Amino acid sequence: MVINFSGEWGAINGLLLSLATNMKDNSNQELLIFSTGLGAMLGSAILTRDKTFYSGNVGLAKSGAMWGALIPYGIYLALEKNPQNDTASLVALVGGNLGLASVAYLAPRIDWNRRKAIWLDLGGIIGTGSGLGIGVLLDPDNDQAIAAGCVFGSLIGLSIATLLNQIHPKINAQKEKSSPINSLFWKNEKDFGLGFPFPQLTTRKMGERVFLETQVPLVSLRW
Repeated sequence: MVINFSGEWGAINGLLLSLATNMKDNSNQELLIFSTGLGAMLGSAILTRDKTFYSGNVGLAKSGAMWGALIPYGIYLALEKNPQNDTASLVALVGGNLGLASVAYLAPRIDWNRRKAIWLDLGGIIGTGSGLGIGVLLDPDNDQAIAAGCVFGSLIGLSIATLLNQIHPKINAQKEKSSPINSLFWKNEKDFGLGFPFPQLTTRKMGERVFLETQVPLVSLRW
């Protein structure tokens, strides 16, 4: 799980770096993305070979990287009248890695599990969607206001989810090793899980342009 996440985040770093430096050659861009992803996987495999990581800690690291990239990116769009793609990519790159480093330091020092990580992301998604909707309703032609709504909504959603994580007894009682990955509720700890929306950062290429996307699977079943 740690190695897979390292590969994904390394590739995303390569993509953001290529966009931040205005890399025009598609072959060089693809080589950079492949190299950073593979390098991150190999580095992770070497550095973590004698260590044990719980799924909750890895989930929190993913959340820190994703929201660390998206929130500063949204703030930049809200403050800048004429945003530049290279600057926006640089903001996301720096913010994501700072977010990852921060939660990676905190994760072993706090009581956390996979279910809490999922609730945290779910709160952020609901908050961002709510902020987006309010911004569009109030001023659909004001991109800065819409971006600001998304940022405030995500911060409120993440804050509420963090509070619920601390006070909700069922969430706190969840056993780390029995939790199905990406699952919120289940009938039996060992043989059945029902998953709900959980964000995943991915890349998509259209023509000569490469886009950074957040995919949210609606429903997943496992048994």
